[in-house]
Amino acid sequence: MKRIYQGIMVATVAALPFANASAADDFTATVGLKAWNNSWSSWNAGKNDILEPIVQNIEQSGTSLIPSLSVRYQNFLLGGSLFAKHSYNFGRVGGDDFGDVPRREYDLSAGYYVLPTLAIIAGYKRIEQTFSNGTYKFSGPIIGFSASAPLTGGFSLYGTAALGPMDLKEPDGSKRDSNYRLGEVGLAYAFDAGGAGMKSVIGTFGYRSQAIITKLKLSHEGLKGRDTTEGFTVGIAAAF
Repeated sequence: MKRIYQGIMVATVAALPFANASAADDFTATVGLKAWNNSWSSWNAGKNDILEPIVQNIEQSGTSLIPSLSVRYQNFLLGGSLFAKHSYNFGRVGGDDFGDVPRREYDLSAGYYVLPTLAIIAGYKRIEQTFSNGTYKFSGPIIGFSASAPLTGGFSLYGTAALGPMDLKEPDGSKRDSNYRLGEVGLAYAFDAGGAGMKSVIGTFGYRSQAIITKLKLSHEGLKGRDTTEGFTVGIAAAF
């Protein structure tokens, strides 16, 4: 029976179990690619005809690719991932024409396995969204965890979560305070690597949700804008 323990592609992307591992394995490098079929809902802050603060929601769907790379030495982990640049066509919403909105993200992280199936993570996350009036940049530190639970026949459950404060820098140079949240859960399957220098090949299917809550400071009511991206993911990773 295969022994399965948890590995991580990167803190904010996915937790993956690796097959055919033993305590003698000191070093593992993992390369992964994930497709995220997501719905992105964002906000547009402004005022109505009588100058009262309003928050207008905009939403569009798309499929984004997330390549990742991580290196594990004993219980220590370093990793990073890239939300490859992807454009969402919001079109016209109300009186505003948003058109194509390019977006990209990246994160870097370090972690430590406190248990064979549980790692604590800390890192940095940056998100860029380019609207017609310029690029909105979210960035800040994140903390989180990644865990897995073996089932049977090469299957396992995985889950990851991360959060942290972020600064939003707007095109005009002004700044707002934001809070970042991420969660993903899913099912993983360890394939027979079949040699080729690989320790394991892992396939995943899960659901991922990411939210950024921003204080808009439009009035004393403390309005907030919610930027949410969520949807199903399919991934593949190879461990060497």
